[in-house]
Amino acid sequence: DKVCSPCQNSKADLRKLQGIYCFFYQATSASALLRLSKKRLSELTGVLKSAHTMMQELVSGSSYNYKNKCMLLEAEMFSSRLEDTKARQAYTESIQASIHSGFIHEQGLAAELFGKHCLRFGDHACALHYFRQALQCYKLWGCLLKVDS
Repeated sequence: DKVCSPCQNSKADLRKLQGIYCFFYQATSASALLRLSKKRLSELTGVLKSAHTMMQELVSGSSYNYKNKCMLLEAEMFSSRLEDTKARQAYTESIQASIHSGFIHEQGLAAELFGKHCLRFGDHACALHYFRQALQCYKLWGCLLKVDS
């Protein structure tokens, strides 16, 4: 069976998009591991920086799709370096960009990670606010497993 050129291009585009998202979520996982242990600091920091660089490049072509992700990775980098003010600003920008783009699941992720950041700095009221926001986002998205956990 022959596959038409547009179909081949679509498959290639889909594979590229899958790779972008896998790398993004790999980087958010790396930032979570950084919070738990500094054993693989250079490796995990490298993953986070590489993914952030890729997202910065993608933002120039489609801010709508990638700005929230770029800002979330930036927030995680600031947070891992204990730069509280810069991290809070980047988390806020990520949440706002997620709202603008209608990515409720990524708004939830940004709010959840913002809450974890606030906890590390002892700001329990702020953490509770963002955990509640994340919970609401996950409910709206229909991710009941996440909500129930």
